[in-house]
Amino acid sequence: MAVTIRHLLPHERRLADRILRKLSASPNLDVARAENEQGTESLMLAAVYFVDMGVGGVILFSGIIIAIVIGRAFHEATIGLAIGYSVAGIGFASILLAFARKIQGYRILREYRRTRSPSFDE
Repeated sequence: MAVTIRHLLPHERRLADRILRKLSASPNLDVARAENEQGTESLMLAAVYFVDMGVGGVILFSGIIIAIVIGRAFHEATIGLAIGYSVAGIGFASILLAFARKIQGYRILREYRRTRSPSFDE
């Protein structure tokens, strides 16, 4: 499933393609029907949303853990706390990016449903 959306980051494109390939290989999921109902780009942005939420959550959690460990171990080591909070901020920015991808996917889905030709199998 090779969909090219122009404004994706490299890690988003790679991981979302991998997720969609695994989904289409699964015998239990009907990805072709989902593509027909939602559009390929909307499905791709949904996968990107999950990728960004996962990556952002891990980075945010790591930053908080770094700040807690360094803050307790070294009794307010300023540089360590700054590094931990900076990493947490990057994770938070990734989560915000995930919500932006969700909004983009919703807009593309709405446009797809508005412009697609009606089918008789619904």
